[in-house]
Amino acid sequence: MLKDDELQDDGNYMMVENVPVLKPGEEVTIIITVANYWIFDPNIEAAAEADPKNTVKESNETNNTGFLFMNG
Repeated sequence: MLKDDELQDDGNYMMVENVPVLKPGEEVTIIITVANYWIFDPNIEAAAEADPKNTVKESNETNNTGFLFMNG
């Protein structure tokens, strides 16, 4: 089981953030700050997933993930 945030064995940093149930069309913004951690690679890869256990009935179940890659 994951803690709220922790460094994984593979070097990836995992963060779990709970948000309230959103109404259709609503959005939520989460700002992630990794403090006191030395990052060798200036590139960033980030992935986000909403409703990973598919517990919320939705009209579109295919839009629950997002991915970001930026060169540093």
